[in-house]
Amino acid sequence: MADDPQKGKGAAAPVLPWPTTLTLVGAAMVVLLPSLLLIGQGGAFAAVGGFVLGAFAIISGGMGMALRAGPAMLAVILCLIAIPGYAFATLVGLLLVIGTGFEAHRYGTRVVVFAIFTYLTVRLGLLQDGSWNLALTYAAGFIAGAAATHWRRLTGMFPKVKISRAEAVALAVFIGIGLLITDALMAWLQTPRSYWIALLFTMRGIMPLQAQRAAVLTFGKAASIGVVIAVLAEVLGLPTEVRLILALIFATLGIRYVVHPRPFASMLFSAAVLLCSTATLQDAIYRAQAIVIVVLLVLFLVAALDWVFARIVDRLPDDAEDGAGA
Repeated sequence: MADDPQKGKGAAAPVLPWPTTLTLVGAAMVVLLPSLLLIGQGGAFAAVGGFVLGAFAIISGGMGMALRAGPAMLAVILCLIAIPGYAFATLVGLLLVIGTGFEAHRYGTRVVVFAIFTYLTVRLGLLQDGSWNLALTYAAGFIAGAAATHWRRLTGMFPKVKISRAEAVALAVFIGIGLLITDALMAWLQTPRSYWIALLFTMRGIMPLQAQRAAVLTFGKAASIGVVIAVLAEVLGLPTEVRLILALIFATLGIRYVVHPRPFASMLFSAAVLLCSTATLQDAIYRAQAIVIVVLLVLFLVAALDWVFARIVDRLPDDAEDGAGA
């Protein structure tokens, strides 16, 4: 019988039970390792994106949402492979951004945010391998993520919180402008590492805008600690095998603490990413820069949106203002 992840929440802060954690890690490894060995980094990136979308579609929206999100994202990936080019990829990204606000307003979920994360990992994968294999590794990752989370009874674990139309527009604008800025930074930096900025920023979209300031500052501090841990491993000259083992341990602990209110998961995942990517001091610097950029970008966008929407609301009649918050 599967463990109930909610058990024991009363006294202690919530964490995923070890059987659930190890199931998720095992399911991820089953698709990630073959994708990496048989197809390469591009396939591994697509597999990671598929696993994340499959897992969080179940956790956030349930099986029905997952059955819609998985095939829809597969169709997007097939189109990205068949129609290469920046213009089409940007159009797809714009449609996904609009979808975040619509979904949050109508259903109270954030599955499209994870779809954007997957979209970015696939775009990163296309830089390594533009073949149709990416669609296969994505599909394998999605099935593994959805199956593992459903089996461990994590369905609907995240509460559904519907937001007003004004909040939905603000969320879409926040993610849209943020992705445009990070996309411009990626084009300027011209390195695959710059995708860390977009990936880190995208995951901020699951948080309510009102909570972004405190949350992103906490995230920045925790993720920076993760960078320091990875740098220490490099300074100590640990063999590649040891670093990979440490990366797996940190990733496993990150999954266990993913539901914890404190940002342990950010710290652990940050260290794991650097350790498994054969971290050098330059890698760590890029990661630290990405964290700083994301923190500053979120703070700027939240402040700008607060200023803009406060003035819009001030100009609304009382009855229209009440309707906007309904």
